[in-house]
Amino acid sequence: MRGVPAWGAALLSLAAAAGAVAQEVCYECHGDPELRKRRGGEIVSLFVDAAAFGQSVHGTLECNDCHMDVDQDDLPHP
Repeated sequence: MRGVPAWGAALLSLAAAAGAVAQEVCYECHGDPELRKRRGGEIVSLFVDAAAFGQSVHGTLECNDCHMDVDQDDLPHP
């Protein structure tokens, strides 16, 4: 993977091997602007605007590139 640090390539490979969830599956829930969670004493949004994300610096990444702890068998996840 040209241009990707060795540790980054290793993480991407692990995500692929771990049964990564397709981006569309993530957006089934995280595409809902009303999706929220109580974290500590506050309520935080778990919404991801797919269009805005795609235009961001992270737009070339898949969810599982960073969130490797979620796989298809864990849905819905905590």
